[in-house]
Amino acid sequence: MPMVSKEALLRELLKLPVEERADVAAELLASLESVPATEADAIERDWGAEIERRARRVLGGKSLGVPWEEVKRNVRSLPETQPAAPRGVPGRDLLCFAGTIDAESARVMEEAIEDGCERIDPEAW
Repeated sequence: MPMVSKEALLRELLKLPVEERADVAAELLASLESVPATEADAIERDWGAEIERRARRVLGGKSLGVPWEEVKRNVRSLPETQPAAPRGVPGRDLLCFAGTIDAESARVMEEAIEDGCERIDPEAW
């Protein structure tokens, strides 16, 4: 079978119905779950440092944050036609992180969020 360019393959995949595109995306993400241990360790260490930095800002009174309910209200009040601000990095550049958080760590983070981290600091982002 002849090799297809990444661009040509992407064009064809984007023609699929949304459910089939979601299935393909899920399969691709699952294929990335085998990140080398050294890379996963570095990512986990970096995220841990970032979480600690943010927690210290909050605990030290340097960041009051915004109540989650207020954030949701503000987001819901935005016009649906407003284009997204070009911030951050494209999602495809984040795929390397897929599968790097083990189930226990994800559970602990979810628990921490539910237990009182429902405030964000817009200045920290």
